[in-house]
Amino acid sequence: MRHATWGRAGGVYQAPVQVKANGGGLRSDDFGRQQVTPKQRLDRLMVPLEQAIDHLQLAGSGRKVEIPFRAMLLFSTNLTPSELLDEAYMRRLAYKVRMADPTPQVFQRIFERERQRLGIPANPLVFPQIGQLYGSSAIRGNHPRDLLERLVDVASARGVKPELSPELVDAAWRTLFVAT
Repeated sequence: MRHATWGRAGGVYQAPVQVKANGGGLRSDDFGRQQVTPKQRLDRLMVPLEQAIDHLQLAGSGRKVEIPFRAMLLFSTNLTPSELLDEAYMRRLAYKVRMADPTPQVFQRIFERERQRLGIPANPLVFPQIGQLYGSSAIRGNHPRDLLERLVDVASARGVKPELSPELVDAAWRTLFVAT
């Protein structure tokens, strides 16, 4: 049972986050990195998810209320799911979507979309350089955006227009990734 806390200033109860998400979605980014363990979080949500009813205790009054519960839970993590939850919990999470790292072709499409968004002139000759910089490192879907945003920052710091020059790409790369 979760407590709804009384707000003296407004004279109303403050609902827990899962109640606020009722009728919509509750997103937990970086699942497994919060102070509450994944098991504790799911233990709290299992009954409401399975019975479509949540039970709240109104703090201070001791009164208990039942409320309908319909929310879509969305968890994202870059941790291995089997390290976070056992088979029983995984079975209760009906839909799981693995987001694979992008292929070089998908990386290039994301890069081009982000380049256009940031107004950086095109230069297809930059991709061999980026490929060399990556070497055998994993390509992630957020890297094109992050790399290009760093490039804009580096160009601004140097007082030049952002462009896909070898010097700016290299400088942006060094600010984004720690060299070993």
